[in-house]
Amino acid sequence: MDNSKDDLGERIFRRALERRDDFKQFIDKLTKKQRYENSSYLKQFLLGVVDNLTDIDEINRLAEDFGCNHVQFRANGFKPDFFACTADAVTTECTFLDQAAHPTSETAAAWSLLTSHVFSAVRDGYYAELRRQRKSSNAFRARVSVDVVSTGTDDGTSLSSATRRSNSPQEEIAENYEHHQSTSTHHHHHSSSTNDSCVESSGNFLAPPTVY
Repeated sequence: MDNSKDDLGERIFRRALERRDDFKQFIDKLTKKQRYENSSYLKQFLLGVVDNLTDIDEINRLAEDFGCNHVQFRANGFKPDFFACTADAVTTECTFLDQAAHPTSETAAAWSLLTSHVFSAVRDGYYAELRRQRKSSNAFRARVSVDVVSTGTDDGTSLSSATRRSNSPQEEIAENYEHHQSTSTHHHHHSSSTNDSCVESSGNFLAPPTVY
């Protein structure tokens, strides 16, 4: 990696673009700033891996962090399959950096073995972060659902009102009938009292005066 250039990440991206059209579409959706940041991050990531070849735990940590960082680009069309074409591009580009100091086949095999392990950990980090975000989202939705049930319906109506509206047709008919009967009985009693009063008044009016 001593022969690496400042644009190593960008060169790897360009090589990966040639391998997959959908990866090119993803890169095209990024802003210039995002593309620059991603290519720079890729280079720094690879340098970190090479600097820690004897520390597998640190390599795995760097790889998982690299994978986690890419979950945010799902909205731009990123797919975890892109890690495979990126790994192939890394192997090819880094083999060229050796400048034939070692047999090309040996250099390519060494880089292929390294990138295979590294990008496997990258995928693990990506999926771990994806699961964490989904779990957090599901927990939030469940909490909102519990709040709605405990306070009322989602349209602001109290739960008791919603329950009352959910009576069966038979119950509504029975309630209407009882209400009608009660109203009719009250009306009948009122009419009878009124009629009796009228008859009594009429009787008093028609009766001849009493002579004492």
